[in-house]
Amino acid sequence: MKKFLLVCLAAAALFLAGNYIYYQTEWYLPLRQGEPEVFVKTEGKEIFLRSEDTWSSIDIRGVNVGSGMPSGFATEYKITYEMYMRWFQLIQEMEANVIRVYTIQGENFYHALYDYNKDNPRPLYLIQGVWVDDYAMRSHLDAYSDEMRGELQKDVRVVSDVIHGRKKIPYTEKYAYGTFKWDVSPYVLGYIIGVEWESDLVLYTDDKKAEITGYDGEYICTSEEATPFECMLAEVGDELLRYETGKYREQRLVAFSNWPETDPLEHATWKINQSSNLAHLDVEHIIFKENVLSGTFASYHVYPYYPLFYEFEERYSQYIDEEGRSNPYRRYLMDLNEHHSVPVVIAEFGIPSSRGIARYDEARGFDQGNTDEKQQGEELQELYKDIREAGCVGGIVFEWQDEWFKRTWNTWPGVDLTRNVFWSDFQTNEQSFGLLTFDPGEEESICYVDDSIADWEQVEPLLSADGCSLSLQYDEKFLYFRIHDDAGVDGKKYYIPLDITPNSGALCEEETGLSFQYPVDFLITIDGEENSAVTVQEYYDMVYANFRRDIWNNEDAFLNQPQKDSTVFHTIYQYLRGPIEISEGVKTKPQIFDTGKLNPGNANPESEDFYSIADFYIQEKDIEIRLPWLLLNFSDPSEMKIHDDYYVYYGVENLKIDEIHVGLQTAGRKELHDAGMEAFALKGWDEDPTWHERLKKSYAYIQEIYREYSEEG
Repeated sequence: MKKFLLVCLAAAALFLAGNYIYYQTEWYLPLRQGEPEVFVKTEGKEIFLRSEDTWSSIDIRGVNVGSGMPSGFATEYKITYEMYMRWFQLIQEMEANVIRVYTIQGENFYHALYDYNKDNPRPLYLIQGVWVDDYAMRSHLDAYSDEMRGELQKDVRVVSDVIHGRKKIPYTEKYAYGTFKWDVSPYVLGYIIGVEWESDLVLYTDDKKAEITGYDGEYICTSEEATPFECMLAEVGDELLRYETGKYREQRLVAFSNWPETDPLEHATWKINQSSNLAHLDVEHIIFKENVLSGTFASYHVYPYYPLFYEFEERYSQYIDEEGRSNPYRRYLMDLNEHHSVPVVIAEFGIPSSRGIARYDEARGFDQGNTDEKQQGEELQELYKDIREAGCVGGIVFEWQDEWFKRTWNTWPGVDLTRNVFWSDFQTNEQSFGLLTFDPGEEESICYVDDSIADWEQVEPLLSADGCSLSLQYDEKFLYFRIHDDAGVDGKKYYIPLDITPNSGALCEEETGLSFQYPVDFLITIDGEENSAVTVQEYYDMVYANFRRDIWNNEDAFLNQPQKDSTVFHTIYQYLRGPIEISEGVKTKPQIFDTGKLNPGNANPESEDFYSIADFYIQEKDIEIRLPWLLLNFSDPSEMKIHDDYYVYYGVENLKIDEIHVGLQTAGRKELHDAGMEAFALKGWDEDPTWHERLKKSYAYIQEIYREYSEEG
């Protein structure tokens, strides 16, 4: 018995030791010899894929898949196995052949990818990213620091083990952790190392490490023109090839992330007041040796509304495509493709279907926001056509799903970023790039602004007078209003005053002469399809308080603040761009967008005339309105937190409320009817939002353009 126990203990110890070595160390015996196995390679400016003994060129028709979902930050990796399996099916039905992820995903992702592909005659291929976090880039502004180069060299080995199903990762804040036992390597086309590099990081590295003039590794070396930053990338790429070739006797494509701010081209106008394009990254200086049987490609993130040289460089702004349209985007892609001797993949291109906006595209109106889903799809088609017609080998649309955790520079001052995963912010464009969205409600939303009022049958009016009534309800995305008028709404104006904050507000409005029962912060005006808008009392104007110095004559709002009870109401703007110096002494005007203007239309996705950014719909006797929470200065509606007094806290602080006061005034052809103001209770939903998936209208457009180029190939 004793001997048996010893044998069992020895066997257990051997098992544990073997398990530890197999899953938790990078150690291996170099037993495999001969050439590495390769199923994907590049020749010239094409990518080839092997099927048995036949090599065929492929184009990239891809989609980036993020890590976020409602109620979960990206770093929580909450997406389930079942969701991934469903998504992969939809992605392949969209005629995509590639998905890309930015970093190591959770176990569910690789498990689902393995199961989806293992018996699939047309597998869905993966391009795996190797992430660099902001701290690593900004902490030293030195790419050779241990936090960056050292971690990158470690991470490429970890990533290789993960895709081969041979890794256990303990808890880490960098990427997902767990046991990765699914070998998805037969479906991994390659890696993209890095992110959209900060220009300062590239510039400071090249300056600090000027003594580094080259790199010569086992698989990768650099040309004489290589910069120190490029040498660092070559070293990391070489480490990935060394490790994967040595341990697994495999090679696949290895690429390095890039974008216009660090591209290898010259953009003279852009340099006038920005350091951005003083930094250059050119993968032509990174040379793959003959023992690399796979290859590389040039990877870029390119969008139509950024950067500024599209607008100010004549080479781009005056380029006309074959259809007679101004098309700076196409010209820029052509320049990238002409510069490179390797295939060019546009690893990100996209259009957000958000109500809010961050940038204009002056040439074609392919803006960063304020875009309907149908328009999103049409523009994505055009962008992919530009990519292919410019000679690039393909593109990867950004992105598959909307992500509630996302933020953007012109709205994040007004949002509680510790809790934005618990509600859908339609004003933040970054949350709406997806082809699949998450609408509030477990199966359908509580209300649709459309030609039906069935959503209001169980809702009691908040106030009623003179045959008019006002009702309210809300969900994780909108605050909804219904105006009912027994006499009909035609030819009338309706005013809905809102008292949001107890700290300020106006008892009358200067321009209209309206007076209010409670101090009002916002005024909704419904005046037909062209003149309806929301305005804000100037003391509670977030853009005026926080961006006034950048927009309006460098005046600091905190040095010359409005009165708390000011009767002036402002147009609600989004700040898009400050003055740009385009030549010595010549500056452009700032750009702002009237986001308070209300869009008429049918907001029901089941409707034939669905308009996804519609704010209100007018019927014979009813008007339905929906307003995004941030438009009304809610920083976290899940807990019903609003903006506190800007001028007390010198910016945005949270204030929790449990009610707002809402009124209704009707201006007929002769006189004004005032129904007064009543309190509307607000509870929120804490950390338990409801949501359901919905394919956007843009999905079908990507499906169409991908199918078109698939059939051509």
